[in-house]
This record gives sequence, structure tokens and C-alpha cells, in this order.
Amino acid sequence: MWSFVIDIGRDPVTKKRKRKRVSGFTSEKKARKAMIDMIADLNKGTYVEPTTLKLADYLEDWLEFKEKRVAHATYLHYEGYINNHVKPALGNTKVADLTTRQVEQFYDSLLENKTLSARSIHHIHRILSNAIGRGARIGEIPRDIMKAVSPVKVPKNEMKYWNMDSVNKFLKATIQEFHYITWYLALFTGMRQGEILGLKWDCVDMDNKVIYVRRALKREKGKYEISELKKRPKLSLYIHIG
Repeated sequence: MWSFVIDIGRDPVTKKRKRKRVSGFTSEKKARKAMIDMIADLNKGTYVEPTTLKLADYLEDWLEFKEKRVAHATYLHYEGYINNHVKPALGNTKVADLTTRQVEQFYDSLLENKTLSARSIHHIHRILSNAIGRGARIGEIPRDIMKAVSPVKVPKNEMKYWNMDSVNKFLKATIQEFHYITWYLALFTGMRQGEILGLKWDCVDMDNKVIYVRRALKREKGKYEISELKKRPKLSLYIHIG
């Protein structure tokens, strides 16, 4: 492995010169290129000292960042995987010291112990790739080790679905149930659950037998509320009503 030592300026408190060792390169060429890039960043004033945070704390900061940029349900999805699986296994490791092999061993242990399915482990891989990739792009992490991580293979399962005979039997048996119209819409329109539950009468055009998708029921910070869709088709679904 190759490394280099570089002067990164004076400490703002002690006023002493600071020297930094950067290691982990597989060739002299890669180490030299990284050194040249760092010198360029120092000269332009764009160099950012890599974070010293442990992965657990770094991911907390990342979750705070994502909370303002993704749907609340997506945020809860990220939070659950991080708190229940990533932190207990890798949380005490400094994010700048995390290695590709550590992450792969973490995935393997989850799979071997049957803690999670391959698909769930793949979700964790996407979360870590997003968090660490962002840190590498903005200079908080020396390099994006996730690019070299081999994720577990997710088996392709054949999709199971009802044929029309099964659909008709189900609807006939449930026609008196309170949620019948909800199931009917799900079966014949492909609308998402939140979109169906967010329907109001102003979205239903009985004369032209058309349904407009304008809102969705979402769970925000522990409570449900109907919110307007940011991107909604003017006329998205045609359905026979009545």
C-alpha cells in the first residue's frame, strides 16, 4: 500500500504547522494523483479536512440531511435499517477508517445468520452507498470505499399474480365489505395505496367516468395526513365507474 504526507497549513488554535498522512493507495501512481489533487484543493482553498466522526454519528448527520429531502416513509425506512443493523455492527468504526472488506463481512454475517433477506441487505447497501458517496463527493471522507464493495446477490423471484377468474371471485365475495371500493381501485387501476386513500370527491368525474390522482395519504412524523402530489398528471387514470 502507498501513502504520502502533506503540509495542510497551520492549526487555527495552536498556530503550528499541520502535517497529514494519507494512505491506502494500491499504487504509486494513484497516491501521486491524490497528492496533486489535494495540493490543488489547498491552493484553491477548497480542501475540507476529512471527518473524524464514527460511522454511527456520521449516519445520524446524514439522516438529518435526508429527512428534509425524502418522503417521511423513506426516511423511516433508512432510519430503521441504520439503527437496527448498521450501528450495532459498524457504528463504532470511524467513517474515514471504514474498509470495503468490513462492509462485505457485515453483509455476509447478516446473510449467514439469516438476520435479513438478500433484498433487505441490498437496501442497506444502497443506503451506505448514498451516505458514504456523498461524504466522498463533498470531501468529508477520503474516498468512496462503497464503489469497491460487492453487494450480495438478490435472487429473482417469479412474480405471482391473480388471473381474472381469481379477481372476479374475490370481488364477488367481498362486495358488501366496507373496503370493497379500495380493493376494486387497486385491482383495476394500479393506483398506490396512499393515492387511493387520498381520493376526494373532487377527483372523481362521474359524467366522464374518470379519476384524477391529485393527493395521497402519507404518514408524517407519526401521524397521517393528506397532501397534494408535487408531480401529478392532469388526467392519469380511466376507469369504468358504475
